[in-house]
Amino acid sequence: MLFWGFPWVGTIGVLIYLSGLQQISQDVYEAAELDGVGPIGMLFRIELPLMMTQVRINLIFMTIGTLTTYEFFLLLLGPDGGPGSRGMVPGLYMYKRAFEDGHFGYACALGMILFFIVLGLTIIYNKYVKVEK
Repeated sequence: MLFWGFPWVGTIGVLIYLSGLQQISQDVYEAAELDGVGPIGMLFRIELPLMMTQVRINLIFMTIGTLTTYEFFLLLLGPDGGPGSRGMVPGLYMYKRAFEDGHFGYACALGMILFFIVLGLTIIYNKYVKVEK
């Protein structure tokens, strides 16, 4: 379960990174080769700085998916989150409170709190993960 949401596994994350790599011009790669930049330098000095927009988008999607998903945990661990509630995530807790316990208002309030947490993290990502041109 630990690697379920890892961005390299999901096809959407891979497609987002692929689109970022395709936007880098071949002229940039040729200029880097003429300057003697190796493959590791190419990754950290050219590709990663030019793909920070895609990294930011994947960070936002990964945060939303991590905090709100419950389906996978519900199927594998049940509504209690497994033995000792070790696999209880916020989305599964909201599901349990709403549909198992019948506290729909409480689950809605948890959802609103979770929305503001995700909104705050998204604002932080947009402020600090920037593309240097």
